[in-house]
Amino acid sequence: MKKYILVTVSAVVIIGAILMLLLNRDREEKTVSSTGDQKTSESTKSTPQPTSENNNPKDKVSTPQNPKPGDNVLPTDKKEEEVNLEEKQEETIREIKSMYQPRWDEINQLADKRLAELLVQAGKEYKVNKERKQDVARLEMKYLDIYNGYEQSTKAQVDDMVASIQKEVIKRDIHDNIGEEYLQMYQIQKEKRVEKLREELKKL
Repeated sequence: MKKYILVTVSAVVIIGAILMLLLNRDREEKTVSSTGDQKTSESTKSTPQPTSENNNPKDKVSTPQNPKPGDNVLPTDKKEEEVNLEEKQEETIREIKSMYQPRWDEINQLADKRLAELLVQAGKEYKVNKERKQDVARLEMKYLDIYNGYEQSTKAQVDDMVASIQKEVIKRDIHDNIGEEYLQMYQIQKEKRVEKLREELKKL
C-alpha cells in the first residue's frame, strides 16, 4: 500500500513538474512574442511611412503662377526692343529734320541776303562820306545796329520754326530736344554773319 502511494505521489509530482515547465515555456513564448510585436510597432512608428504626396512626384512640382506681362521677355529680347525703339526714334528725328530743312535754309538765305544788301548800302555811304571828307567812324556802329535789327527778325523766324518742331516732337512722342539743336545752330550762324559784317566794314 505504501509503495502504491509513493508511486502515485511521484507520478503527481512528475506530472506537476511537467505542467509547470509547459506553463513557464508558454509564458516565455508569449513574453517574447509581445516584446517582438512591441519592437515591430515602435520600428513602424519611427520609420516615416510614405504618403500619397511623397509617392506622387507630380505633387513635388509647384504649379507655376500665371506670368505677369513682360515676365517671359528675356534680357536679350528687351535689349533688341530698346535698340529697335532707338532706331525708330532716330528715323523719326531724321524725318522731322527733313521736313523743316527747307524752312531752315530759307531763313538763313534771307539773313545772308540782308547782310549782303546792308554791306552794299554801307559801301555806298562810306564812299560818299570819304569823298565829302566826312567822318566815317560812326558808320560802323550805325550798320551794326541796323544788322542787329535784322537778326532780331531772323531770330523770331527761328523761334517760330522751333515751336513748330517741338509740337511735332510731342505729337510723335520723341525723347529728343530737336528745337534746342536748331537754336544752337542759329547762334553759330548769327555770330558768323556779325563777324563778317565787322570785317567788311573795316575794309571800307
